[in-house]
Amino acid sequence: KAAAASDQPVEVSVDIRFQPSQLGESRTMLVLSSPDGGDYKALLVGYAQPPKPQGPVLIVGSKPGEVEFSNPFEETVEFTIQVDNPSFIIGSRTIRVDGKKSQKISIQFKADRGKQKGSLIVTAPKVNTPWKYFLEG
Repeated sequence: KAAAASDQPVEVSVDIRFQPSQLGESRTMLVLSSPDGGDYKALLVGYAQPPKPQGPVLIVGSKPGEVEFSNPFEETVEFTIQVDNPSFIIGSRTIRVDGKKSQKISIQFKADRGKQKGSLIVTAPKVNTPWKYFLEG
C-alpha cells in the first residue's frame, strides 16, 4: 500500500508473476491507477520456452521421491507419465491436472540393482517437448 498523497513522491513495488499457458512471446499492459496520481502504464513482455530438464530427484531407500508437476495450461489436461529405467516405479501412467494447478507424482525405487539413474518423462498432446526430471536412486 502506498501512503496517502503528499508533496513527496512515494515509492511503491508490485510483485508480478509470469505464468504462460503457451509457448512464445506474450505481451500485456499493466495499468496502475490512483485518483490523485493518475495512471501509470507499463508494457510487460514475457517469453515462454519449452520445458527444460530438472533434477536430479534423489530417491533414498524405500522412501518414495516426489515431483511437483504444474499444469501450465488454462484447462484440465491429461498428461502421460513414463520412466526410462525399470528400477523406478510410478503409480499411474497418466494424470489429469486442472488448469494452472499442481499435482505430486510419486516415484519409488527398487534398490536391488544398486545405484541407478533414470528419467521421469511427462508428455501432453499440446506440447512437442516433454517435461523431463532426472532421477537418482
